[in-house]
Amino acid sequence: MADGNSHPFNNDVIADDTIVQLQKQLSHQQQHHQNISKHKDLIDLLSSNNTSNHFLNTNDPSINISSQTITDDDFNRLKSIIRSTIWSIDNSIRRQLWMNILTLNRVSTSKQPNEHRHLSQIPIPTLSVTIDNSLFSLTSKFNQWPNYVDTTNICLYHLTEPSGRLLLQRILFTFALHHPDLTYCPALEPFSSLLLHYFNEHEVLYLINRLLIKHWLCGETRLQWEANCNVFKKLLKLYYKSTADAIELRYPNTKIFYQEWFWWIFRYLPFSYLVKIMDCFFLEGPKILYRVGLALVHLFIKTVKNESSGSIRNMADFCQQIPISIDQLLRAAFHIRNLKRSTIEQLVDHEEKLLHSTRHSSRPDELDQSNNLNNININSNNNLNNNGNINNHQSIFITPQHLTRIPKTSVLDHQQFVTLWNWLPVRLSLTQPHLVFTTQEHGFRLQTLLEKINEIEYSILIIKTTNGEIFGGFCAGLWSDRHNKTYFGFGESFLFTLLPKQTKYSWVGQQQDSDNRQHQLKRELFLFVNNEKIIIGGGNGDGLCIDASLCEGRTAHCETFNNEPLCSSPYFSISMNLNYLILFTFLHTNIYALKPIHLTIVVCGYRLDEALNALKSSLIFTPSPLIFHIFTEDHLREEFLRKIDLEWPVEYQSKFQIEFYPIQFTRGNDEQWRTLFKPCCTQRLFIPDVLKNIDSVIYVDTDTLFLSNVRSLWRLFRKFNSTQLAALTAEHEDPSMGWYNRFARHPYYGAMGLNSGVMLMNLTRMRQVDMISKIMDIFDEFHMNITWGDQCLLNIYFNYYPEQIYEFSCDWNYRPDHCIYENNCQIAKTDGIKILHGCRSAFHNDKYQEFKAIYQVIQNWKFDSDLKFSLLSQMKTNLKNYSLTNCGKAPELFTKHLSKEISLLDHSFKKIFHIAFIFNNNWNFIEQSHVLLKSLLLFSSNNTNNQIHLHVILTDNHSQNYFSKQIESMDYLITYYNSTITHPFQLSTILNVDRVVYLNPNMIFINSFDKLWSLFDQFKSKQIIGMFGQCQMSGSSNVLLLHLNEMKNMDINFERINQLSTDNVYFLPCKYILDTDHCQSVKHGLLLFENINHSLFGSLYKLISQIDLIKSNDAIENELNQIKNLQCRNELVNLIIENKKTK
Repeated sequence: MADGNSHPFNNDVIADDTIVQLQKQLSHQQQHHQNISKHKDLIDLLSSNNTSNHFLNTNDPSINISSQTITDDDFNRLKSIIRSTIWSIDNSIRRQLWMNILTLNRVSTSKQPNEHRHLSQIPIPTLSVTIDNSLFSLTSKFNQWPNYVDTTNICLYHLTEPSGRLLLQRILFTFALHHPDLTYCPALEPFSSLLLHYFNEHEVLYLINRLLIKHWLCGETRLQWEANCNVFKKLLKLYYKSTADAIELRYPNTKIFYQEWFWWIFRYLPFSYLVKIMDCFFLEGPKILYRVGLALVHLFIKTVKNESSGSIRNMADFCQQIPISIDQLLRAAFHIRNLKRSTIEQLVDHEEKLLHSTRHSSRPDELDQSNNLNNININSNNNLNNNGNINNHQSIFITPQHLTRIPKTSVLDHQQFVTLWNWLPVRLSLTQPHLVFTTQEHGFRLQTLLEKINEIEYSILIIKTTNGEIFGGFCAGLWSDRHNKTYFGFGESFLFTLLPKQTKYSWVGQQQDSDNRQHQLKRELFLFVNNEKIIIGGGNGDGLCIDASLCEGRTAHCETFNNEPLCSSPYFSISMNLNYLILFTFLHTNIYALKPIHLTIVVCGYRLDEALNALKSSLIFTPSPLIFHIFTEDHLREEFLRKIDLEWPVEYQSKFQIEFYPIQFTRGNDEQWRTLFKPCCTQRLFIPDVLKNIDSVIYVDTDTLFLSNVRSLWRLFRKFNSTQLAALTAEHEDPSMGWYNRFARHPYYGAMGLNSGVMLMNLTRMRQVDMISKIMDIFDEFHMNITWGDQCLLNIYFNYYPEQIYEFSCDWNYRPDHCIYENNCQIAKTDGIKILHGCRSAFHNDKYQEFKAIYQVIQNWKFDSDLKFSLLSQMKTNLKNYSLTNCGKAPELFTKHLSKEISLLDHSFKKIFHIAFIFNNNWNFIEQSHVLLKSLLLFSSNNTNNQIHLHVILTDNHSQNYFSKQIESMDYLITYYNSTITHPFQLSTILNVDRVVYLNPNMIFINSFDKLWSLFDQFKSKQIIGMFGQCQMSGSSNVLLLHLNEMKNMDINFERINQLSTDNVYFLPCKYILDTDHCQSVKHGLLLFENINHSLFGSLYKLISQIDLIKSNDAIENELNQIKNLQCRNELVNLIIENKKTK
């Protein structure tokens, strides 16, 4: 990256001669607009909104940048300055300007329906999103561009070939991996390409992610993109009707014309025009593109009417030869009156729904299928329904243009494979197939097949019989679930036949309903596995069954799929000569679990701490990203954020985003609804009105605790049939204890009613049936008879509409009622408790001490502590104290499922180790830290579940750049802080982590850092600092283990060092300092200090500074052996080799 004072361009991807040319391309009238006072106003304005610490003061503004708020008044001032000021494309202000305005969050001075906080206001690590170097090879594997890119409109601008193009591809493939829900997003490529002219790849990833969060990319599916094009056409008719009429006359196919509107700006306008438009876009959003596009087409029609040379034949010609300055173009764009962002969003939303309604699809997740791929009708027989008749409501079958990896098999031809691929859920049909198992390659053994697919969630089993018939099943469900359940899987599964006829048999639960619960369970028998067979589809017959030899099988009608037998004979044989049994899965299917989960909670009064504990429990056990929708009172909002920033570490804060909403009852009578039962509890009923752009949410009461991965609960949405819009659990399992069946004075659902503490809500369906209006009518009729507020209203509603409820098991909503006398939630005995519901103040009441104990363990658990020992073991220990109570008689209920979750998390969560350096202006320290960190990688085993996070305190940007270059090849997560602190005890004032190891760089690691970090677990209750204070060495503060949160709680700071008691200090064992007089102790030592053995330190320092970390063991051993008189040489060599083996 070039020095910001010379030019802002990225030297890595733009040639030097191109930069010179760009510097000469000053925009029209730019000198007239270089208004110094406006420039100063801009700096002052952004400085007043807390961005002065990085605006125009750093060469890398993505470092230490935070989401900032800006008021309406300041936003309008900023908008006026940016609109009216035209900087040259080489002006150094642009790089910092774009970074700053993209991080602004506008806050209205008037009361808004919600406040949004995308990211915590903390420094964002520069390496929080990484680009895998292996993506260099993706150009050959994936036909050069991800599926969501429009390859007919690639915009490289001034990027060099091939380095610039290759880096752009790496960025786009990174987004393809991290955002699998992007099925069609053409805007992402030109935006990334443009930003790459000014920023490095990490900054581009950060900024594009901001645009994705804001939904400013004109669509993330083909349907949304088409909706935006249709809206542009409508706006043209609204604002320039005569122009729209002229287009109708000029172009026979206006659809093609309007589909190109985005590319007029990004592909055909001069680069200097585009850059200026982006100045406005990054502040104001997509409405700028609409304004400019409308102005362009209006000016185009005016120009061609008066142009006689014929040089301008179409919009592309007009944009490339545009006869007016950028200043005039923007004036025309801003002259359009009353074109508001809200208007555009409403039109796009309406248009998208309209397009949805015109798509023929059997399921909501397939609505977009015919629009995502080429509409090529392969075979009219593909539209046969289960009875062999043409189904008018089934999607047209199409050839996926992206399907570049159709494997060659002896089972399916190309047409059959494409037919099958079109039957898949859209999100999977847009991925690439991956062959996992064939009988020809892997043999005829069921156990081998199960080993291959154990951790696969989506797979296709295809069989060709000795008679030539082809059929199989799509298996939606994690195969490892077979260990926990008899039948497993979910409703996306289906059976199919491909030869002699092509038929898909979907789950009947998507089309049918039944009041008979036993019959309903028979229709949810998706997958079954034991040592003797695999079954797909059960219920009065096996849809498809294969025995352990993988040679024989049977097929019959089953209730789950209501299928005909899949072949002509009920029993079939699989040929042993060819791979006539194969199984596919999907590349990157694990990424689909990263789609955010929406979790909603309502917090009023004294419930703040309880709500925070509920959210904390969801975060602990869920690797997937979460979005918290919090409805709360105004005075609690800031306290929410303050506690999260203070108590929740950076690594966990990056896993979620928060959206705040005021308490609002959208249908009137606020006071009546607010005071019904408990304060604000009825807010849940109005969520569909408020979260209008959200499809589904999980709602939980504040007095709930997750003892499981939230993703597992979210998956229950897949079990909904076509009419179900909510999921709840029964109020009781034992009729003798039921409240509704004994006391209710109103109708209620089922035999014993429903409990609403945990609720899955399909908001889209709730809006479609106008559920809120019906509940309002119910309230008018029964408000004198209800006891439990919104829960009673929901019971009455689902009594009238039982087909709309899905009932899940009590382990997802386990309450004191389930064990106060004896355990009456039978499934909890088998599977354990997944959500604990502490209703009736059970978490704070000594009457239910087991519930209180669980609550306190989670509340006191530190985020970066070990889950197995500090949380699970502590929970088991505490529960032993209540073994005589009814709930405490079976403590394993509380920990059984939790133990499974933690064992899974041990493999999916990275443990974060925090290291802090304070450099100030000490360049020697920076040089030494490079060797220290290199030694840490050299001598430490590479546990892939561990990650080291460096917190680097500097006072100037030159030091930062130097340090970054020193360690750029090392895999560390880094956060930089501009601060003048000088002592490690001051770290508690700027770091938002629980524990950190401070290091003075004058040392070398000779063993794993894990050992040093594990000493935190040796701290006793009052000990908050660890140091080598009792060893024969000077500088005992060279290594400090600091418990920062406890230091804050005890108010231990730099000024109060002398008040620190020895009771607060844990003295680190001296054996961890290398004793070169006893070489056999090397394997136990951790650190070699410069002042302990200057000679050995110097030798190792020189070796490590020059050594290549990826060299073989032999090469490293040879280099060590070349050092003359090296003490403990053999022991050091053995230590390095042993650790290198584990890498």
